[in-house]
Amino acid sequence: MSKSLSTLEANIFIILTVFDMIKKVILIVFVMVFIHLNQAKSCDACGCASGNVGFGLISDYRYNFIQLGFFNMGFRSNHENNFTTVDQFRQWRVAMRYGIGKDARFNLNAFIPYITNVRETSIEKQRLSGFGDIRLEISYALFNNVSLGDNSFLYSEIGVGVKLPTGAYNAELHQDNLPDNFNIGNGSLSYKISSSTVLNFGSNGLSFSGNYLINGNTKDGYHFGNQLDAQLSYFRGFQVGESNLTPSIGMAYENIADDNYTTGNRVPETGGKGIFGTVSMNLKYKNILSGISYSMPISENYSGGIVKARGRLSCQISYLF
Repeated sequence: MSKSLSTLEANIFIILTVFDMIKKVILIVFVMVFIHLNQAKSCDACGCASGNVGFGLISDYRYNFIQLGFFNMGFRSNHENNFTTVDQFRQWRVAMRYGIGKDARFNLNAFIPYITNVRETSIEKQRLSGFGDIRLEISYALFNNVSLGDNSFLYSEIGVGVKLPTGAYNAELHQDNLPDNFNIGNGSLSYKISSSTVLNFGSNGLSFSGNYLINGNTKDGYHFGNQLDAQLSYFRGFQVGESNLTPSIGMAYENIADDNYTTGNRVPETGGKGIFGTVSMNLKYKNILSGISYSMPISENYSGGIVKARGRLSCQISYLF
């Protein structure tokens, strides 16, 4: 009897601790969103690229892995005299994750992207390609698959990282009639704060992730707007022979603050925000995990309605070890 009470008390303590942590996370996210809602007004009418892309697979947090991913996002801009531009931001990325320390609570993450940005108009097609800014991150598991009873588990981690200015950056890109955010790199050292939480209830689960990217100034003093994104998903796992199939559905939010000139003044028609509906499917077979995800805008405000976000696609395959 006393052992059962001890187990119950331990579970209650864990749940209360989780709720307290969730309240703090919600408060932090609320503050970030509030700040962005007062800063982000529009997006560059010539395109808007979010460089704050996460892992995308909700099942790989338990493992070390090497991953190859592809991401594509697009925007369509309608200007005066029926002049239209279509922008595509594509990224191939190698990602690595390795756990260290007792119970692998610390995880080292690295991201090496190869980026292709394409603009199409009725009169020309412009393309920029090259290796982008490398990201290095370290995360710590606050709750490492803690049992909540009844086949329920909690995993939660927080992380920090840096984005190195390794990608090509041209401060005079606008002379080619391209916006600054078409650069392959941001030309500045940036910092990232992230959090991820997964609640498993048998074969069902909820996942939440949030990222906040703080950009530094370029050598010329230009500042790209800070970026906030968050995603909430419901997923369910199915055993299919020797494989595990995990479909999910959810919503994602992004908010990109305005850019600033070297003088500190706001750059017109930069920044933006949007809410997206997401669906994804993950397939795990032995040490191979693959996934595909598609997002569609539900609500958006990019450049006062001049720019419209298009569907976003991501595909990834990981080797787990």
